Amino acid sequence: MKNSDIIVFDTETTGLIAPSPTNIERQPYITEVYFLKLNSNLEKIDELETMMLPPIPISEEITKITGIVQADVDGQPPFIKKYDEIYDFFEGVNYVVGHNLKFDMDVLYYELFRHDFQNKFHFPKTWICTIEKSMHYKNKRLTLSKLYEHLFGTTFEGAHRAKVDVEATARCFIEMCKRGDINV
Repeated sequence: MKNSDIIVFDTETTGLIAPSPTNIERQPYITEVYFLKLNSNLEKIDELETMMLPPIPISEEITKITGIVQADVDGQPPFIKKYDEIYDFFEGVNYVVGHNLKFDMDVLYYELFRHDFQNKFHFPKTWICTIEKSMHYKNKRLTLSKLYEHLFGTTFEGAHRAKVDVEATARCFIEMCKRGDINV
């Protein structure tokens, strides 16, 4: 394998994904993102964390879930200003990991699509979703908190913030690799 670097990431957004025929401007925008890069030994080698200013206000509902308020994103760069840094971070990476990964990849795709960059991005070839890989534990989809509790017998604080969720996801991912549930 040429490059086996792995990115674990999570986004916080302005909302949930709408059905596909919905206008792209009505799809969610990223407000916060955290990328953690691991090497083939599953050791941290890099990270990228940023808040972003969406073109729509942060709703009270989102604030209740994430704790992110409008003042947190005011003055932050919009996605397009962070594109080059994110592009460089993904260059050469073959694996991407997340808990409910399709959501985060879709949101990233929508941000790219809005700027006609969807075909100019290094999308990793292999996607690994810890929800999908953990279905056999309880024969249902586990929230990140429930998966973490199942694997480690304890909970973690600060869910629904990108860095905290990525750190928990990465720990679950590494444990699932050790148990043989995921092979990279």
